[in-house]
Amino acid sequence: MSLDAAQPVTRTVEVRGARVGFSEFGGEGPDVLLVHGSRAHRGWWHGVAEALHGHRVRAMDLTGHGSSDHRPAYEIGTWVEEIVAVAADRRPLLVGHSLGGRAALTAAAARPAAFAGLVLVDAPIRPPRAYLENRRTATTRPPRTTVPHHPTKEAAFARFRLFPEQPMPTAEVMARLAAHSVRSTPHGWTWSHDQLGEFPDLYSGEAEQALRRCFVPLTYVYGGRSGLMTEEEAQWVAANHAGPTRLVRVAGGYHHLPLDSPRECADAIRDALRSE
Repeated sequence: MSLDAAQPVTRTVEVRGARVGFSEFGGEGPDVLLVHGSRAHRGWWHGVAEALHGHRVRAMDLTGHGSSDHRPAYEIGTWVEEIVAVAADRRPLLVGHSLGGRAALTAAAARPAAFAGLVLVDAPIRPPRAYLENRRTATTRPPRTTVPHHPTKEAAFARFRLFPEQPMPTAEVMARLAAHSVRSTPHGWTWSHDQLGEFPDLYSGEAEQALRRCFVPLTYVYGGRSGLMTEEEAQWVAANHAGPTRLVRVAGGYHHLPLDSPRECADAIRDALRSE
């Protein structure tokens, strides 16, 4: 089956009894594997995948997200297995955004031979003390006990918001996101991600430990207007990574760089591939 960058092929792989969905964009260049952030899905990467025309790109949905199955419980070890399974034996450049970046970092630290390199996109990685301070000052919501439903797909997606807040994507980008953000149930339309499950956030030192033992070459991309990362914190990532590190600051970008700065993300990925 031929692959086309504009018309990706949808595939699945089974990991620990759950189906993991991913899209594959065609190309003859080096392989790239894209991992989304918390409560997002592979559609976040569509603009980046288009800008990487010529490369074979896979964009996956972690379980609990997008088209992948939900699990009774979520563990970082299982997500690492999913990432490695989608990577197969291709040894791709591994790219992760936000929580997906911390999961990708954990995977690269645990299975370095499986990946040619690592690109983290505005993935908050800080000392545990900084996380505790951030949590102390953050506004938290009580966990859900029921799943809200809406009468139509449009009504459900009308409640879509980015967190942290930033300018909303264009109508074209929003339409792409809508394709995987909501799903139909017998009770109406609701979000596609698992709204009752608790995802591992890797905020208790796991990401820092992985950073210190990861020797895979790292490109760290962060937004100059990010609501989650600062220049000082990006420099801390570079100083504490065990392997070679390159920092890329997207001056006008926010936290959701795959949405607001897809070409800049693609450029950073290409540069990382050239430096292998």
